[in-house]
Order: sequence, then C-alpha cells, then structure tokens
Amino acid sequence: PEVEAGEPFVVATSGGGQRQVLFPEGGQAGDSWKFELDKSTGEVVSQVQVELSEPEKQRREAEREDIDREGERFQEELRQLDIEEKMHKPKARMSAFFWFCDAHRPEVAEQLPGRVTEQSKMLSKMWRELPREEQQRYYDDSERDNARHKAESAAWKRRYDNERENLASEHQANIEQLR
Repeated sequence: PEVEAGEPFVVATSGGGQRQVLFPEGGQAGDSWKFELDKSTGEVVSQVQVELSEPEKQRREAEREDIDREGERFQEELRQLDIEEKMHKPKARMSAFFWFCDAHRPEVAEQLPGRVTEQSKMLSKMWRELPREEQQRYYDDSERDNARHKAESAAWKRRYDNERENLASEHQANIEQLR
C-alpha cells in the first residue's frame, strides 16, 4: 500500500529495534531512508534518502512490477469469481400466490391467450376468492420452498466465502514469495 507524506510508519533502527516516524516528503514506499534520531527525545533530527545501486533499483522495480501483476491477476480472479457466484445463485423462493399462479396459469392462458395483463388480473381475482383452506396447500409449498432457498443460500454463501478466503490466502502467499 502507498504511504502519504506525513503518515506515521515503522522503521528498523541500527540497534535492531523499531521506531515509528513520519513518512518523508517526496518519498515512495520501498525507498531506503536513513534517519538520525535524538537519543534523549527519540525525535527525528534528520532524514536522508539513501541512493540505491543500479542493480538494487532494478531489482526493486522488477519486484514492484511483479507485485502489481499479481494484484491485477488477483483482481481478475475476484471478478471471475463474482461472475460465477452470480451465475450459481440459488433460485429465489416463491410465495404462495406464485405457486398458485404456476399451477393455474396454463388454464387461464387458454381462456385469455396473449393477454398477460388480463391473465394476471384474473389470477389475482381467483386467488382472492379462493378459501383460506384451499390456499393452505400453496402456503405449504411456499414454506417448503423457503426452507429449500435458505439451505441452498447458506451453502452457496459458504462456498463462495471459502473460495474468496482461499483466493486471498493464495494472493498473500504469492506476494510474500515475490518479496
């Protein structure tokens, strides 16, 4: 991640410890800096960018490019996973009314061919006039469908959460290997 000038970050000290200092103006993540600290206060007295040798500059640039490529590959795999996830999303649950419509639409379509709006109005009227005892069958279908939907959705979510987690772990391992 990029660090902005003035943001705190941790540096290694010559004594083997670590200290938090502010990121220098004009610096880039990965640059080498030498800090002189006041021993009594621990404040930064001076900071100087260390000039890197040409092979080291090339090595660091190649490392940054490799890390950028890995980041692009990771983002593309996440996009592909999102597409696959959407394609395999469980079928939505149906309400009791939709179960009723599913059962009666063919006979209503025969009576009113090609007139979808009128078919929907007729189905709605039929549903309202249907006694609650007869509607119960469709409510039962809806409850079973709701249970199916919950189970499939939970499995679907677990699967893609695990895949995302595995992809992120693999990406992190690849980044560590590149460093």
